[in-house]
Amino acid sequence: MALSNISLWNYLRKTNPNFASHTSEGTKETFTAQGFEALKRDDIDVLNEFFKLSMRVAFQKIDISKAKNPLGDAGLVETYSTPNGGFVQRMAVNSIKPVTPAFKNLQDGQSVDPFIIRKPEQAERFFQQNFDFQNFITIQEFQVKTAFINEFGMSALIAGIMAGLSNAYTLQEYTNTLEALNKGINSTEYPLQDSQKVALSVWDLASKGVESLEDLTLKLKDIATQMEVTAQTSQLNAMKFATTYAPSEFVCLMRAGIKNRIQMSLITGAYNPETLTIPFEIKEVDNFGGLVPKDENDGTLQEVYDTFGAVKGYIDAAATVNGAAFQNSAGQWLVNITSGGTTADTTFQFEPDHWYDPNEDVIAVIAQKGYLFKNIQNGVETRPIVNPRGLYTNYWVSSPNNAIVVDPLYACIVIKKPSN
Repeated sequence: MALSNISLWNYLRKTNPNFASHTSEGTKETFTAQGFEALKRDDIDVLNEFFKLSMRVAFQKIDISKAKNPLGDAGLVETYSTPNGGFVQRMAVNSIKPVTPAFKNLQDGQSVDPFIIRKPEQAERFFQQNFDFQNFITIQEFQVKTAFINEFGMSALIAGIMAGLSNAYTLQEYTNTLEALNKGINSTEYPLQDSQKVALSVWDLASKGVESLEDLTLKLKDIATQMEVTAQTSQLNAMKFATTYAPSEFVCLMRAGIKNRIQMSLITGAYNPETLTIPFEIKEVDNFGGLVPKDENDGTLQEVYDTFGAVKGYIDAAATVNGAAFQNSAGQWLVNITSGGTTADTTFQFEPDHWYDPNEDVIAVIAQKGYLFKNIQNGVETRPIVNPRGLYTNYWVSSPNNAIVVDPLYACIVIKKPSN
């Protein structure tokens, strides 16, 4: 939603008493070159505060994001807020089995002990905060002036800035979510039970496409049926916690394109299409995390960072980075490296030729809602700092000490290609 500068100014006055206390109602005269110079001359802090507050309300008032976390709207990732501490603690108590009744056939002179100790079987889990985010952008004074005197300039400028900053957060969040998923399905601390790993009988979409898709659909339906008819099971989570499940509690993460093939190859020609309906909510994903960058010769690549710590390219993993990357007269990006005891300038790749997928044999992951969870200790916050010498302001966006992890107490079933 685009807001005029006057509307944005007055909205900030309405919702921020401190800003209202030292400013007057915004008018057309306020947002002119003369008005800008007057504010800059009399109280430069008002301009900075206006821009700072505008950045903050942009999250709520301006629809600008063009990036998305495909797992965020599936209900799979639960979000919690823990304002204190660097760890998240969770508790679980197993079902308590009944004991032999002591009130039966009591005789004169007998007594039963009601104070005998029987502690519950409980599982305690700790999760360390592992998700820190920071980004920033520099805005020079002349850019603010141009936006200030244009009727919708501030809204447009902030929309562009927030698009870049919020997209970066969303993409980083999605990457970290997939990495957490990868760690969960390949965990050595809480390895999946054999019952959590289901191998397909056949998987060859090129020559046995229909047979492969039918087998996948049948496996999914069998898993859902087992959930519905089992009174209690400890076979579907890595902590062997006994509980009940329902298909509605799960999301099926499936490699992109398979769902379409099921619809086109199976359901279209089925006499009763409803019999082929998959009993889980399906969310398509590109991968299940853990991707490793590779060059054209399948050599592993490592990330190259710029002076801010942002990834700007990739080089051979065998090389040791000595210094920052630089651009030569030919426009090539080079990086100083040490390899084999010698120092050389080597051109790095902007993007890998391809990615190695350690979960290549995984077709789908059926995960209980809450298996992935995000804990927010500190939300996204924007803070400005003015450099009077350079006539610019840096706007820092930070969200430290949060967590995106998997909880092995929740159920997860991995569907893989045939092992042979």
